[in-house]
Amino acid sequence: MGLARAGGASLLWLARGSALLLALFWGAFLIEHLVEWYGDMPPRVVLAMGFHFGMIAGFVTMLHWPRAGVPLVAVTSIAFFTLAGFGSFPGIALLNLVPIVLLAAAWLASAQRGRVIF
Repeated sequence: MGLARAGGASLLWLARGSALLLALFWGAFLIEHLVEWYGDMPPRVVLAMGFHFGMIAGFVTMLHWPRAGVPLVAVTSIAFFTLAGFGSFPGIALLNLVPIVLLAAAWLASAQRGRVIF
């Protein structure tokens, strides 16, 4: 097994693991916020929660179909964090880039040996 192959496979599994952990993290965060609303939610909050769910769906999709999951995570993360207006937008939002960067590195490592892994 060549170094590029081993590196690409390792990076792919690290990307999948980080996507799963982020899906669980953001899922727990979403459930906590769903429980705290007692009455009707304002439309802006409903929209933000929809984007939040889109992030989770993107991370889960990324586990098997990275080409579909990456754009879904990127678009919904930008939309969610822009709408939520987090003061710490860069720090928290950049956390969502971890599996995307790992997938890009896995793709580059596999492309070096002439066979793209996904």
